[in-house]
Amino acid sequence: PDPFFVLATQNPIEYEGTYPLPEAQLDRFLMQLSLGYPTPEQEVLLLAAPSNREALANVKPILDNQTFEALKQLVPTIHVEQTILDYIVRLGNQTREDQRIRLGISPRGNQFCLLAAKAYALLGGRSYVIPDDVLAVLPAVYRHRLLFFENLTTKQKDAYIAVIVKKVQPPMRRS
Repeated sequence: PDPFFVLATQNPIEYEGTYPLPEAQLDRFLMQLSLGYPTPEQEVLLLAAPSNREALANVKPILDNQTFEALKQLVPTIHVEQTILDYIVRLGNQTREDQRIRLGISPRGNQFCLLAAKAYALLGGRSYVIPDDVLAVLPAVYRHRLLFFENLTTKQKDAYIAVIVKKVQPPMRRS
C-alpha cells in the first residue's frame, strides 16, 4: 500500500543467524536512529506498564493517512537556498577526504540529507531550510553510511560527525 516504508531493528550484540548489510543496501535507508537505554525512571515505567499486547492495543495514531499524504506532498515544496545545497555537498565531501573514514557519504546520502532537512523544516513550521535543519538530521543520515577504518560505537560515530561539522563553515545569514 501507499505509503510503504520499512522499519528495521538491529541488536548490535547478537548477530548470530544474521549478516551485516552491504554498504549499497545500507545506503538505501534514509536514517539510522539510536534509542539507547531508557533512564532509570523510564525503565521503572516500562516495568510497571501493561503487557505488550495490552500496550499495543492502546496505541493511537498521531497522524491519519490523509494528513501524512498532505505533509508528504509539502516536503518537495520547501525552499532551499543554493548556499544550503553547497553546505550539504561540502559536508559530504569532508567525509570523503577524511583519513579516518574508509567510505564517505554517497551522492544518495546527500540527497537523503536534503530530503530529511526539508521534512525537518516543515515539521518546524518553516517553508525553507536553514543550516540548523541540516545539522539536526545529519547524524541520523550519516551514522550508517560512514565506514571508518576502525569499528566505532554509535556514540563515537556521532562524536566524529560533530568533528566533521566543525570543519565545514555553515552558510552565513543574509541581512
